[in-house]
Amino acid sequence: MKMLESLYSNFFKKGTRRLRGALRDAVKSNALAYAGILYLRQLLGLSDVPKIHGDFPGNDKFLREYGKCHSVRLALLECDEIMLRRLIVANEGYIVPCGPFSGMSFESCAHHFSAAMMLGTYEMELWPHIEAAIERDYDAFVNIGCSYGYYAVGLARRTSGTRIVACDADPQAREICARLAAENGVTHNMVITDRFDGKNFEDYATHKTLILCDIEGTERDLMDPAKFTALKTLDLIVELHDVYDPSISKTILSRFNQSHDVKIVREGIYPSFELPKYLARLGSLERFIACHGGKRWGPTPWAVMLTPQLI
Repeated sequence: MKMLESLYSNFFKKGTRRLRGALRDAVKSNALAYAGILYLRQLLGLSDVPKIHGDFPGNDKFLREYGKCHSVRLALLECDEIMLRRLIVANEGYIVPCGPFSGMSFESCAHHFSAAMMLGTYEMELWPHIEAAIERDYDAFVNIGCSYGYYAVGLARRTSGTRIVACDADPQAREICARLAAENGVTHNMVITDRFDGKNFEDYATHKTLILCDIEGTERDLMDPAKFTALKTLDLIVELHDVYDPSISKTILSRFNQSHDVKIVREGIYPSFELPKYLARLGSLERFIACHGGKRWGPTPWAVMLTPQLI
């Protein structure tokens, strides 16, 4: 401890102004160095420990470096996912046990569903908003970026007179979505199509419509009421991929804050949920992956934007 105190005194208290300036510049560009200095100050019991601010200049660099490890991280998570999916099927079968889509069968696409989808806990943050959407009794529900059909088929099961339109540019995703719809007996009120064109918003302008959009960052281009004026009349739930571009949230929210009531739903705000006993015995990381996924390495909040007449 005396050695640490001596080092700190020599380098940070008695060092020249130029040396201190160089060190400050170094930690400003390196989040790990900054964290190390904080830890050293705490270890020495100093009273001048600075608070960590969310806008610290090193944060962006740290996130970029962290993102480079994403492929390795995904490979490790996939090993956990495989075991968790087997565990869930062994205990629950191929029926979603909880959440807004409880009762949905997924046997035909079990290899494509995540553990959280199998449980029904996928994106739990949206549970209250999905239930509210079902209560509004929309004429049409358009799922842009439907992937394997978790939301499209789930909502088709929960609604009767609502026209469900599921859109995805990936032909494999559309094929799997069609299988899931057939397995759940909802093909009669579903249309599965390819890439959605912004001009198509006009088709729903005179109908009570909810748009659910998850298109991996290209929402910046599509969710633009200056280009597609019909958006001003539609209800929207849009995943904002700040993980790829930190300016997406600010850009899209500024476009709709005059025409819609806007709420931001951030990750980690979960409704109450009783964990199944067979999952409660697992470690905290495994429980988190099973219930929430965990494959993102940055923020992906949701914007729930409702037109005034439906607020």
